[in-house]
Amino acid sequence: MANQKKQAIMSLSFLLATLAAATPPSPPPPTPTTNLTLHNLCSHPIWPLITPNAGLPDIVPTTTTTSIRLDGNGDGLVTVAFPAGAWSGRVVARTGCRATNTTSSFRCDTGESPPVTVAQVSVHGPGGLAEYSVSLVDGFNVPVVITPHVFDQGRQCPALGCAADLAADCPIDARSPGGGCDAQAEAFKARCPDTRTTPTDVEVTPQRCLLPGELKVVFCPTTDNQLHRAFDPSIMASMAQIIVILAAVALAVSVPGAASAAWTNTFTMHNLCPYPIWPLVTPNSGVPSIVAAAGDIIRLDSNGLATLAFPPSVAWSGRVVPRTGCDAAATRCATGDAPPFTVAQVSVNNAGGGMMLAEYSVSLVDGFNVPATITPHAFDAGEMCPVLGCAVDLDAACPGSGGSGGGGCRASPEFFKEMCPEARTTATDVEATPQRCFGPGEIKLVFCPTI
Repeated sequence: MANQKKQAIMSLSFLLATLAAATPPSPPPPTPTTNLTLHNLCSHPIWPLITPNAGLPDIVPTTTTTSIRLDGNGDGLVTVAFPAGAWSGRVVARTGCRATNTTSSFRCDTGESPPVTVAQVSVHGPGGLAEYSVSLVDGFNVPVVITPHVFDQGRQCPALGCAADLAADCPIDARSPGGGCDAQAEAFKARCPDTRTTPTDVEVTPQRCLLPGELKVVFCPTTDNQLHRAFDPSIMASMAQIIVILAAVALAVSVPGAASAAWTNTFTMHNLCPYPIWPLVTPNSGVPSIVAAAGDIIRLDSNGLATLAFPPSVAWSGRVVPRTGCDAAATRCATGDAPPFTVAQVSVNNAGGGMMLAEYSVSLVDGFNVPATITPHAFDAGEMCPVLGCAVDLDAACPGSGGSGGGGCRASPEFFKEMCPEARTTATDVEATPQRCFGPGEIKLVFCPTI
């Protein structure tokens, strides 16, 4: 009896040890969003006021809480650290601040009370979620945009806010004596769709931003302050002056050697997959090839990179299919010769309003074989040039009946869209994030982007 009891105890101990060894280690905690950076690109100073929500700690050193001053024209920049735990609060941009004669405090022309632009930030949520918005519920006094930085590819971390100077053309009856604008929510939304204009409003562009290393609040992010001032009603004496300005602009555009719209010159392909890719670059009908010579084979080994040149000063459009498992001459491939395959679609240098429009997408209409994203580079601030595509290995997650014998995945558009909202899954589908990208210097197609 004693031996049986001893054997039972030994068996139980062995079982517990086996289960403990089989239990995977706990995943490391998410890397927190560490910094909040404020940058003033306005032509005038800003005195930002950072206020934590109730019960949360102040993130500004106590010695400077009353008078952070950011000088204008990009000179003013400050970075503060978020605490390790969940934190939320708001940032208000105050202008025209000055010390009073009777106390050690100071008063400001705008920002102490509505109308005032409010940047709202929340970090260290579930899974490292960061949420942010620019609210015009209390009116407007300064253009503000919030941009996440240092986040993994594939995250929905768009720049959100209002880059327009709404005070410049504010209706007369909505102007504040000290500056700012208190117009109707509908007027604000029409000009700045990526802001919140009522207590229940959300931005047009969706966000789900996990683990950004930094949130950056930029005041007056646009570089067209001169344009806003030129058309300020307080400066314009009559419509005749507007006509003179427009005529001067037209003359400048027509003069040989004058500045012209930026062209997209470079197309880069980068393979981060652990296997080779043979990309097939096919121009649309009537458009020249951008591959050096007809019939040239492009092979990208793991971490391989190829750069092609778009035709100079000419519109170009076409598609790229990543092929895998090809023979030496790339005459036969395991995937990419026929569906299912991923298709990258690119169109550049299309004239639109005097500027060169680039349009791009990753299509899963014909199925999936390789993760791919498209990233524009070298474009002006304020352009809507998001990273689009599908960074997920859908082959590994493909429903049981959708796998292809040679690799790749055939599945319903609903499955593809749920997994990759920034890809196109039907002939009429568009991405979750809007694009309107003028004049990027480079379009970069990445296979198997890291996540």
